[in-house]
Amino acid sequence: MKLTKYHKEAIVRAISADIKRPLVTLEQLQAAIVKGMSPGTKRIYAKTPSALKEKHCYPKEYGCQEKYNHVFIVGDADMAAVLKPFNDVENKYKKALQDLTAAIEACSTRKMFIDRFPEFSKYAPSEHTTCSTLPAISNVVASLVEVGWVQTISKGEA
Repeated sequence: MKLTKYHKEAIVRAISADIKRPLVTLEQLQAAIVKGMSPGTKRIYAKTPSALKEKHCYPKEYGCQEKYNHVFIVGDADMAAVLKPFNDVENKYKKALQDLTAAIEACSTRKMFIDRFPEFSKYAPSEHTTCSTLPAISNVVASLVEVGWVQTISKGEA
């Protein structure tokens, strides 16, 4: 069986879904930033956090579970140094997935994939048997109309 692009992407998605990586929380990111502040800035942060400089970040870039922009209180923290450990972990994860994708892209058939990666054989697509009739999708138009699709036919098409 030939592996299509869809099959290969599905294998990578299935393997990455099984990776049990700890996701960072917003609180952990903020705590790391506070840890990187100077002692004087930490005292200000403890009394009046809103008096300090803020930075808008997309936490997902650092392996955070949140998928939206967030404002962090940064004060005088060196953001490059503070976020380096988070970036390193996230880059390591991305590199592993990139290597996995490249390795799977090199496989052109299901057999080749299983021969090269027996430990991933459970992720291989199942062998297809021949089918004399393809499954038909019935009532497509009716179900679309039911959810709000309006059928328009111009006079030239009728």
